[in-house]
Amino acid sequence: MQFTIIPDNLYGATARVNGKWLGLVDARPITFTMPDQGEFYLLLELTPLQPDPSGDVFVLPITRVVHIRDGELLAPATEPDGYLHLRRTAKGTEIHYIYPKLDAPLRNLETLPRPVQIESIDLDHDARLDAVEIYATNRSGHIRIRLADGQLLYEDVVPDPKLRVELADLNRDGRPDVLMFWTDPEEQDPLLAPKLQLWESPEGSLDIFTGFTGVKRIGGGDVLLERTRTTPFLAVTDLMRYTRQPTESAHFVPVRREEQCLQRATSIEETAEAYLTALELQDEIGAEHYLSHGTKPKLHPFYAHHIDGVKHSTLQATLYHWIYPNFYDGEKKLHFEFAHHPDKWSDWKITRVVSST
Repeated sequence: MQFTIIPDNLYGATARVNGKWLGLVDARPITFTMPDQGEFYLLLELTPLQPDPSGDVFVLPITRVVHIRDGELLAPATEPDGYLHLRRTAKGTEIHYIYPKLDAPLRNLETLPRPVQIESIDLDHDARLDAVEIYATNRSGHIRIRLADGQLLYEDVVPDPKLRVELADLNRDGRPDVLMFWTDPEEQDPLLAPKLQLWESPEGSLDIFTGFTGVKRIGGGDVLLERTRTTPFLAVTDLMRYTRQPTESAHFVPVRREEQCLQRATSIEETAEAYLTALELQDEIGAEHYLSHGTKPKLHPFYAHHIDGVKHSTLQATLYHWIYPNFYDGEKKLHFEFAHHPDKWSDWKITRVVSST
């Protein structure tokens, strides 16, 4: 098995594998080999060559264990943290890394909370206005729900200073609910990063759902949840109705889809980019805007891509798919062919997609 440690182009690394020093990973990668047969563990130690130039953070070394059996990498024993990323290629396995960082003392201090949103509403039907208060620091969002008499019903802190709330009778029981929208900065999947915390008054039950980005009020007190996905070319919002029966789990019923063209793709590269970014966000309907009539490629799910080059009316691209999420991925090279068919969405359309490997 051949492994290649890829430079991070910022801090560099001094590399050790199973206690053996391999050298410096700076401008060039370092390659090493391991047996193709048998079961063993690979102890990787990567230490930065230089500190962070800003002085705001300490860059910490990485030590990780990789389990290998008969030339195949096995699933990690613990939840991956994203600092070590292995990639299977035609030439072997690439090792990519991101160093953990720790704030330097007296640097990057969190600021004091400041009020950013205060809503008044009668949550408990006592004819007095209660308060939903949002405060923000430079790092986090804080929410407090208080009754008119000052009693604190609920408080929480989330790692997003852009936390915001909407008040609406989402479950249509005649009482207002508190909807808290925020984005998880640690979540690498853009479809899972948006969070909705739903506080249903007056019992104060709390549920957390992923993917929802806001609400749409459609009149008569009716409210739909928005699930918006955006690429540089297309914004798509799926509108969902929230339903829940006593003792049952929540259900989200699709109502309709709204889409907006943000940027027209005018070149072959932009058409491929628009198509692939739509698929990365699992928007197959939006991706069809960039296909010629009758073209229906069957691509396996992927989370990232790279456009390798254009020649005449063809293009090469590499798609990356997870083998073990946030730890080990593989690549697939594809060949795209195009024809000039201008419309609202793009000047070019994809006519054919074939595997290059």
